Amino acid sequence: MKRNQAIKFWNALDASTNINEVISSFENKHGYDGKRTLQRYTQAHKGFRQGLSLQNISSKTGWGKSFVDKLEGWWKGEFTPLANTPRKTNGEVFSNSQERYSEEWNHYHKIKESIIRLQHPSGIKIRELLDIIERERVTLDDSKLQNDLDEFIAAVQESVDLYMSIPPITQVINRTSRRMNKRYPRK
Repeated sequence: MKRNQAIKFWNALDASTNINEVISSFENKHGYDGKRTLQRYTQAHKGFRQGLSLQNISSKTGWGKSFVDKLEGWWKGEFTPLANTPRKTNGEVFSNSQERYSEEWNHYHKIKESIIRLQHPSGIKIRELLDIIERERVTLDDSKLQNDLDEFIAAVQESVDLYMSIPPITQVINRTSRRMNKRYPRK
């Protein structure tokens, strides 16, 4: 993607509450890349916003440090990091108010709460809960975790389509909790 396309994509991310819709709307458009590349641009945008090191963003996206450095130049011309967010060197320097991986855990708690609510939707539509899971899952940079949640979402959708009960949630919560603790350890 070119600079103006990346900025247009990042602005669309900031203007929306549904990351997957934004990615879908840009996916394979002329000049834009596929889903995985757009997810990487999303991860880079989030990393720049948080003030993460270029090395950290490079490892999350899978892109080389020089390419991430180039993207940061584009990004800095249009966006600003969150207030009071010092640049983290190799992910080890944190402000007093920010615990390591706290944002990832906040996203996961929303996912977990939505999974639990699926058992007894009482007034909340199942589709809304699945949208929350899907939106929040994109922010977690772990392919195994994403795959587990994708499989669960597909199973729930199939159950709803066939008028069956929702699959048991205990296994998916246990699996994803273990993966979260492994990928985003708490201090």
